[in-house]
Amino acid sequence: MNNKGQALLIVVVFMGAIMLGISVISGFLFTQRLRTSVDITKSTRAIYAADAGIEAQLYDIFRGGYNGPNPGYESQSSEPINRSNIPGGAEFESNREYSESVGGFILSSTGSYEDSRSKVSRQLRIDLRIFGAE
Repeated sequence: MNNKGQALLIVVVFMGAIMLGISVISGFLFTQRLRTSVDITKSTRAIYAADAGIEAQLYDIFRGGYNGPNPGYESQSSEPINRSNIPGGAEFESNREYSESVGGFILSSTGSYEDSRSKVSRQLRIDLRIFGAE
């Protein structure tokens, strides 16, 4: 009779260990999925911020109306445009420079989103060819 009680105790302990292992693995997988979904949200905010930086550079180039290349156009590179007051907490830094190999501007923008735990940055680049600049 004593052996039956010991066998039952071993089975109960073994089943408890299996259930604990399954719980730990499930918790780990859930945490990873939750972290991934949070990173996707941060990444989306950073991408939209970088896009806003490209749009700011395009606006800066074309706001006065573009009449084609003119002498000295190459010097129209800009100081970086920085914005940190974007709704949602994202920010960007964008730059442009004239490139003869492109025949126009190289626009680049880095968008970032930062919270107390991590920072996500995404960068976009556009080669803007100015027709007639050859």
